[in-house]
Amino acid sequence: MRKLLLTICVATALFTPPVAGAGEFNAQGQFIGGVDARVTSLLSQFPAGGPSLRAAIAVLLESNPNLADDVVFAALNGTPGQKEAIGFGIADAARFFATCIAETCRAAEAALRHAVIFADDLTRTAFVDVSGSEIASNIAPTPPIFIPGIGSTRCVSPAAPNGC
Repeated sequence: MRKLLLTICVATALFTPPVAGAGEFNAQGQFIGGVDARVTSLLSQFPAGGPSLRAAIAVLLESNPNLADDVVFAALNGTPGQKEAIGFGIADAARFFATCIAETCRAAEAALRHAVIFADDLTRTAFVDVSGSEIASNIAPTPPIFIPGIGSTRCVSPAAPNGC
């Protein structure tokens, strides 16, 4: 019985085709490998981009952040609407991982942010717009502060979100 089970396991390992892995960008910015079929399928389902593609990209990356490079590479040949939706979706997934304190979440968020380095301008701008707007909206306005010799002010920094 053991020999039969061992034979079946070995045969399965030898004759099962390998699963296509996700592609990745190398240090020079060249994409190595093929784009995952799930990514190309999403782009063909949503040729105009939009909120549905944004949500689908976010869910895909939340379930498998290793596909970030595939998504960014696929966006290079996408329509402007797709590029924008992909940038938004990557930002949504990065925000999802940012709320988690586990080390695996931090690594996933870093992988998403690293992939955006190789994105085209439109995708990167969409990512930054969503990331930046979410971060700035969480900062509360500064309460009045008394500084000896200067007086009372609400402005702590010129970069403060309350516009001082």
